[in-house]
Amino acid sequence: LWDRDRPFFGPPTGTEVGSVLVAELDGEPIGFVKIKRVESELGDRYVAGLAVATHARRSGAATALVEAALDRARERGGRRVWLKVLSSNEAALALYHRLGFEQVGAGALASRPGVDDLRLSRRVR
Repeated sequence: LWDRDRPFFGPPTGTEVGSVLVAELDGEPIGFVKIKRVESELGDRYVAGLAVATHARRSGAATALVEAALDRARERGGRRVWLKVLSSNEAALALYHRLGFEQVGAGALASRPGVDDLRLSRRVR
């Protein structure tokens, strides 16, 4: 469920419809990835969100979504994709490392002692 006080599209997120790719199973949405143009020292395209419905996890949907985001970045002239992930999110870290992302930075989270906010990046092929 999405919080109605935190919009999915438009201000303040800056997310446009063309920045979201959706995975479906039997005609029902099971996940999404947001890939936006955000220039930083880590890259020029940013994965601003990735989610897969609980019942569809371990189905390959997350892999397909990230690969589609990489394709979208390449189609739009992207050179490097970056993202943020919590160090405690082992499943996401395994996914991103398997897809060629490497850790390029980290920061401590005051709200979660012992958990780091990692930065991962990879070149678009």
